[in-house]
Amino acid sequence: YLYLKKNTYFNNDQIEKITKQWILMTALTKRYGSSPETVFDRDLRLIAENNEKNHLAEFFKETIAQNLTEEFWTLTLPENLFAQTTQLTDWRIFQMSQIHAKTHA
Repeated sequence: YLYLKKNTYFNNDQIEKITKQWILMTALTKRYGSSPETVFDRDLRLIAENNEKNHLAEFFKETIAQNLTEEFWTLTLPENLFAQTTQLTDWRIFQMSQIHAKTHA
């Protein structure tokens, strides 16, 4: 968020949208689960490189699309939700989405 705010041409709405999508993608896919510092450092480097090339919006869109595929939504996530307890990340995100959509029981 802070990098985007300080170093990009994105307006506040774009920054908020990208940040929310990125946080959800990383939480759902457990992107920073193993060796989080290494993955995080790589992501920061790629963000900076793509910003220099004016390809940052495309980078975010492509990275999120590559991680949140149709297979992820139809197979991986449902399996994770079925296998998890109510204390784990995917379940909590599902609950938040239900509350946000006002469809919770």
